[in-house]
Amino acid sequence: MANRNAAFGFNPIGHISGAMIIARPFLIDSNTGTNLFSGDVVKAEAGGNIDASAADDGAIVNGVFAGARYLDGNGKWTWSNFILAANIASYTNVIGHVYTDPGIIYEVQVDGSMAITDINAAANHVVGTGSQITGMSGHQLNATVVTGGSAQFLIMDIVKKPDNAFGANVNMRVKFNEHFYSGAAVNGI
Repeated sequence: MANRNAAFGFNPIGHISGAMIIARPFLIDSNTGTNLFSGDVVKAEAGGNIDASAADDGAIVNGVFAGARYLDGNGKWTWSNFILAANIASYTNVIGHVYTDPGIIYEVQVDGSMAITDINAAANHVVGTGSQITGMSGHQLNATVVTGGSAQFLIMDIVKKPDNAFGANVNMRVKFNEHFYSGAAVNGI
């Protein structure tokens, strides 16, 4: 059976040490031109803000966006799995919640094919369009792996599910390799 092609971003599924997974609050850059969805990779900016991350942002990557809360026009705190760039200026106190711990393990869909030989290699993420219906990210893991070099994520294993197999659109377990809160990245092998 073929794997389902349905990107969902980076979904936290555990921690390398077994620690609790929590999201930290950050202000979202009010000048962002990018929508943010639950599961999007985000980067740190000067002044403590966050914004969407590009695939090659490296060590300024801050974590994975969980959602946002903001004061709406009626002065009511509202939670959303996503925030549209066009709306940020019309809200007050837009706070993005981010999984920042570099030890968190994520489940993510690959944008192409992967094999067992790709475990312990490194790869960047691929930016995709999120869903305004579900609030879920369209980000995926790049199928082009890096061996002997560094990239944003370290590939740990396949996600063990009956409907998931090596090949196109496989779901993999990954952790950050290049991260704002960690030391030097390791080279994939």
